[in-house]
Amino acid sequence: MTSPSRGSLPLSDSGKVLREEIVFSTPWFALVSREIEGFDVHYVVNAPDYVNVLALSEQKEILLIRQFRPAVNRYTLELPGGHVDAGETPQHAAERELIEETGYASERIELLGSLTPDTARLSNRLWCYFAADARPIETTFELEVIKMPLEQFQSAVATGRFDTALHIAIYGLAAARGVVPLGNSP
Repeated sequence: MTSPSRGSLPLSDSGKVLREEIVFSTPWFALVSREIEGFDVHYVVNAPDYVNVLALSEQKEILLIRQFRPAVNRYTLELPGGHVDAGETPQHAAERELIEETGYASERIELLGSLTPDTARLSNRLWCYFAADARPIETTFELEVIKMPLEQFQSAVATGRFDTALHIAIYGLAAARGVVPLGNSP
């Protein structure tokens, strides 16, 4: 692969796109062949932005969902979330996904930040939210909900039982902002 010498491109500069073509498309993503000046052809996954919500119930339990993920061929524990639909704001998507996946709502859902999920392959953004005092509402919801006490969640992260990297990053972002503690308090 051809690449510029170390330090020749400042981090803030964008490369000149010489050619870009969709080579495969699904309802969930498009695979784009992109050639940038000074580099060989690279493949980029263009997908919609998505949201995840670190939600604490009124009892201070983290709301997780358990679902089967074909990509890893197993059930996983995850924070609730999903795609930002066309014409929808990330804030609205976070509110909607929390309700759809858990049957809980919160009067206070706040943006923690926006992350790049995988700078090597993905072109989208992950919008990270925190929901305080989430409470069950009268609705139907899609997935199995696990309510996990904060200390148990921290242990699950430390032991690898909870291993969804981007969701651990959201927890770290919430801890950095002082919304939740990073680890067990002495």
